[in-house]
Amino acid sequence: MPLGRSNCAAMEGWQSRLQAKILTAGVVGAFTGAVLSVLQQKRFFKHSLGTAASCMVCVGGFAACQETSRLLRCEDSAANSVVAGAATGALLLGLQRGRSASLPAAIVCSGAAGIGHLLYDTLQPVQMFQNWLVDNDLMDSPGSVKFSTHMDALLHVHRYTCHQTILPVQACGSNLWFGGLSVILSLRLQSHQKTHGDGLLA
Repeated sequence: MPLGRSNCAAMEGWQSRLQAKILTAGVVGAFTGAVLSVLQQKRFFKHSLGTAASCMVCVGGFAACQETSRLLRCEDSAANSVVAGAATGALLLGLQRGRSASLPAAIVCSGAAGIGHLLYDTLQPVQMFQNWLVDNDLMDSPGSVKFSTHMDALLHVHRYTCHQTILPVQACGSNLWFGGLSVILSLRLQSHQKTHGDGLLA
């Protein structure tokens, strides 16, 4: 693929970024849909999977636009998130509500994406959450032998379940086990953020 052969240093790790964002969107969407289905007394699995799919489409479109902007500019900055927010908002809301909604959606979504990117870079929520888990003895400190052993075991289970069996991708992303695994894997991606620009909005 073109992105894979790019000589732009800012594009390093683009596959991991896309996967992490889409999987996180699926997990969050499924959890949100499950809660709403209970509160609104709707069909549990249908509503949960529908919400997860919607979140994955939105975030997937945003991430694809973000990586395209990163490739064209060969730079990792909040500008990529602003461009992606404008493009995604204009396209999705334009298709849903008509062309008249495209411009307002582009303005609102670009601003939200830019602010979100800056807040993420400033607050580092993943690092804060990881530190909280370590401080409360809920997770081994990254870099420790015990932590590495656990991560290697989880990665092995994930590869076997989702790549070496006949289970569809949807099955891997929709169950609670993989949801928990995705959260743990996202913590490991934190160690690569400074080098690769990893993160939900980076």
